Amino acid sequence: MQAFHSKVTVGLFASVLAVLTTTAARADDPRNGGYFQLRTSDGYCLGMEHDRLTNGTQMEEATCHPTSAASTQAWWWSPTDCFWVQDANGNWEKYCTITTSNNKCLGTYAGSGNQGTYAVIWDCLGTSHTDQYWSTDVAADGTMKIWNGKSPGYGLGYAGTTSEYCGFSFTCYHYQVGLESAAFQLTATPATP
Repeated sequence: MQAFHSKVTVGLFASVLAVLTTTAARADDPRNGGYFQLRTSDGYCLGMEHDRLTNGTQMEEATCHPTSAASTQAWWWSPTDCFWVQDANGNWEKYCTITTSNNKCLGTYAGSGNQGTYAVIWDCLGTSHTDQYWSTDVAADGTMKIWNGKSPGYGLGYAGTTSEYCGFSFTCYHYQVGLESAAFQLTATPATP
């Protein structure tokens, strides 16, 4: 009986240690505080269209600014402005606001939860506007997907392309960001707005 007790104690200790080491906070996990740029797997950053920080500005995937001058590509996870949702399996998921350097909340156009809806910034409106709340799971390699509180099955992803005339004989293309079931695989890089 003593040997069985020792094996169970050692096994329990090893299980707890494994959980603690796999759930340790990563330095590149934006939920730990500070401003971050969010980079897509193809090397672009998520930010505001035309570098504007006003209500209704759409998010786009664009060339990354230097991390020391990223005011329109710097995001902040708020660990205190959150709510919890229990899924069908009984698991609890935390959804929090993600804000810009001028305290606008990331949300969806007109508060929609439909696939393809553009992601926009707007004044923070509280938990009655669940489109302004987001959840993320950070993988062991530091990559993450960001899911919407109004439509948990949809995350930040590619939502289309717009173009405009940018000058002598060339066109600029903007890659719009919105709610998609095939969410971007993102990495976080500390930034200074």
